[in-house]
Amino acid sequence: MSKKIGRPIRSNEVVHHIDGDKTHNDDMNLIVVTRSMHKSLHAQLEAIALELVRDGRIVFDGTQYRWAD
Repeated sequence: MSKKIGRPIRSNEVVHHIDGDKTHNDDMNLIVVTRSMHKSLHAQLEAIALELVRDGRIVFDGTQYRWAD
């Protein structure tokens, strides 16, 4: 990632995997963000997931979350 952005990753930065898959290291799936922005991105994703639960589009079956039928 350092080569892509032309500098080393700073200590207050992390590489965020847009699709959440840490093994998917395609440049289009990666973005360098500050640690605080990274925390914010994950909070946004969690909020969206919880909204899907409240809307009944995701359900908890007693052991795991899954898409509703």
